[in-house]
Amino acid sequence: ATRSIANTLIGMVGIGTVGLAIHKTVESASELVVASQRLGLGVQQLQVLRQAAIAAGQDFSLLIRTFEKLEVARKKALTPGRENDSERRAFARVGVNRDMLANQTAAQLFMGPMSKAFKAGNQEDMVTALKSLELARNEFGAMIPVLKTDFVELSKKMGEAGAMMDTLTAVKLKNLGNEFQLLAKIITTVLGPTIVRVSEWIARATFKGGKAVADISGCSFSL
Repeated sequence: ATRSIANTLIGMVGIGTVGLAIHKTVESASELVVASQRLGLGVQQLQVLRQAAIAAGQDFSLLIRTFEKLEVARKKALTPGRENDSERRAFARVGVNRDMLANQTAAQLFMGPMSKAFKAGNQEDMVTALKSLELARNEFGAMIPVLKTDFVELSKKMGEAGAMMDTLTAVKLKNLGNEFQLLAKIITTVLGPTIVRVSEWIARATFKGGKAVADISGCSFSL
């Protein structure tokens, strides 16, 4: 019965659409795994963050780059020396203390204490603090709408709706995507010379055939 339903669905939407959906799923999983490794954030948390960015109309890739800058600022704030006082003060203004700096990544700080401070405090203070962390205007501008998100509630809704991919599945899909790419390279390498030879043969045959037709059309016959 399941196979029959699957075949019916494929027939309805077309095999090309199914193939595109598979490609998009693998691509999405790969993006999640790579971003998870870069940001030190779990795949499921990252999905919640991505959905929050989409809901706020923000570019998720810009948000990722912003977190990377925040991570640099976090490490500077943890480095002893008066030259890093501005980073420490900025983090303190957005609800982040030294213990949090030492034990959480930038993305975790954003979804936790920074989001909490934003909802409870003054938005202008938050913007001023983010500016002092050397973020460009479009970067902290992208963060502000997402900070309003109730990440706990959004995570619950996504889980209940079955819209949350587990970490193991995401990693397997990424590995599958890597294998697809490798297979494509192997096919290209193996079949490439053959395709070239066949193309050349077709070109020669077409040229000869055209010349033959031209010769025939130029002849005159008399009875």
